[in-house]
Amino acid sequence: MTLFGPGSRPKKLPSWVEYVANVNDEELIQIYNSCSIFVSSSVAEGFAFPPAEAMACGCAVVATDSGGIREYAEHERTALLSPPRKPEALAENLLRVLKDDNF
Repeated sequence: MTLFGPGSRPKKLPSWVEYVANVNDEELIQIYNSCSIFVSSSVAEGFAFPPAEAMACGCAVVATDSGGIREYAEHERTALLSPPRKPEALAENLLRVLKDDNF
């Protein structure tokens, strides 16, 4: 699991989670290409570039339905979208992707 974030690694983050911050575009593309699923739990977004970038690199996208994600993502067709501030729904959608080899 790779987690993107600002600044230094949070102290409580488990050691098995890779934490990345301040990566350049080339590194970002390499990370996206090495992943199969991209999860965005944002409660407020503008256009929401990260899910679009992940999609372009072939990742399945599980995200909250916030901001501009609807400009390029359609629930059940190109992504699985959950209501913001509903972590249970986001988790259910992530489990769907993990259990479905064809996703």
